[in-house]
Amino acid sequence: MKKRTAFIGVILFLSTFPFLNDEVFGSSDFYQNYLVEFRPNPTFYKLKRMEKLFNEGLLESKTGDYQGAIKTFSKFISKYSKNPNYVSPAYFNRALNKAKIGKHTDAIADYTKAIKINPYHNAYFKRGLSKDFLGDRKGACSDWREALKLGNISAVFHISQYCE
Repeated sequence: MKKRTAFIGVILFLSTFPFLNDEVFGSSDFYQNYLVEFRPNPTFYKLKRMEKLFNEGLLESKTGDYQGAIKTFSKFISKYSKNPNYVSPAYFNRALNKAKIGKHTDAIADYTKAIKINPYHNAYFKRGLSKDFLGDRKGACSDWREALKLGNISAVFHISQYCE
């Protein structure tokens, strides 16, 4: 009797996991519905893994391992590229690290990708800095003006100093 009860319990427990498009196998009685309420949420675990990988890149950047941070953010982008809202900050942080090691052309490309996903004022400002470093003052001033429109106060100094 105990073996049969344990076996049925295991079947009921396993039937609460989403196998095919989040369908639940088993009967629709009270116990089945109760078990469905407490099944593991795969989204929660996916977000935890994403957060861990992203934080790893931030830590590498903070400790001065810019190449490692670029690799980690690249891994994050390739792994989670299906959801653009998640990869926009990764593009931005990868661009910051590329700019720190002098790869301003690559940084501009990443800033542009981050801006296309989410037009954030800091990305415009930083892209303007990279453009100015490469000698594109007109493009830099355009980015700084856009950053100022979006609320970046730091752009005021650069516009007043370097733009007409």
